[in-house]
Amino acid sequence: MDALDSVVDPLREFSKDSIRLVKRCHKPDRK
Repeated sequence: MDALDSVVDPLREFSKDSIRLVKRCHKPDRK
């Protein structure tokens, strides 16, 4: 189980960053 967690955690963080990046690209901040 620990090995699985060690693989899932980085993936979860990566997916979170990817989603944030995609949202930023689709909705650019209007200044």
